[in-house]
Amino acid sequence: MAEPPADRSSVARRRTGRAPTIIDVAAKAGVSKSLVSLVLRGKGPPLVSAARRELVLAAVAELGYRPNGMARGLARQRTGLLGVLVSDLRNPFFAELAEAVDAEAARRGYRAVLAAGHRLAEREQLVVNDFLESRVEAIVLLSPALSAAAITRSIGVPVVVEGRPTFRSSRVDLVGTDDALGAELAVRHLVELGHRNIAHVAGSAPGAEARRKGYERAMRSHRRGQYIQVVDSDETDSGGYEVARRLLDGPDRPSAVFAVNDVVALSVLAAAEDLEIAVPEALSVVGFDDTYLAGLRGVGLTTVAQPVEQIAATMVDALVERIEGSGNRPAVRQWLPPTLTVRRTTAAVPPR
Repeated sequence: MAEPPADRSSVARRRTGRAPTIIDVAAKAGVSKSLVSLVLRGKGPPLVSAARRELVLAAVAELGYRPNGMARGLARQRTGLLGVLVSDLRNPFFAELAEAVDAEAARRGYRAVLAAGHRLAEREQLVVNDFLESRVEAIVLLSPALSAAAITRSIGVPVVVEGRPTFRSSRVDLVGTDDALGAELAVRHLVELGHRNIAHVAGSAPGAEARRKGYERAMRSHRRGQYIQVVDSDETDSGGYEVARRLLDGPDRPSAVFAVNDVVALSVLAAAEDLEIAVPEALSVVGFDDTYLAGLRGVGLTTVAQPVEQIAATMVDALVERIEGSGNRPAVRQWLPPTLTVRRTTAAVPPR
């Protein structure tokens, strides 16, 4: 069987130790580099004669030359890159949101470059610096740990921040979910099921404070203020489990728990199982985010759903408008409404 033809650029690379360049094409065709550039940009008569165009195309084919898209972008001060900083990959919500941003960027003709900050401000600053050195055209910060001063001081390209409702800047766009409203939806659902003693397992990440305040406000508005019970967690599965176990094994065990996110909510479910507390018969649990974990067949978690695709589209739209349109417009501040997804971890309080 005959061997398949070798890739010409690979042959040229083996012969010279490098990939063919536009200078190689010009030398092969016997024309100037600028004329090769015109041909590669699709120019023909009267700028380029048909005969010279054919010479250049023949040289391109023989050498296997492939234009360097990044180099072209840098030459015209455009790279088509969006830097996306994911602060916390332990929470699948951010992975799902980053994926949605990547898809939306591609739809708008851009490429997303992803990096993780591990919820460390120092690490996030390094990521931002790397983005800027790579000449990204804009940056997406998903629930960053960076201080407001660091964000406004160190960034010289359009920026959109997700999940930081207290952040203020005339030059940085803010997009996210109305976290306080989401907490109110969770509490209202539990109150309508007859629950009085509703605890909240809180967190410290951006957005968690708004969820805590929404929970407390809703408890007071539904005349459950005397039952307000907030316990803090580190928002991880292991940390959430330890906090939930102490809460459910204590003397004032709640009949329902609203968790700061789905990861913590699953930890509450695990603690309840280990303590032989039936869900939802003896304990109702509500999460936040509606990640893929919540919908797993063996979980069926009632949770507050964030509009992931809408958040991603709004963020990318804001950045593209600054890149391609008016970079001096007022900052976008948009908090999108969440919804409640009811599954099988919540039920009415059984009659005594």
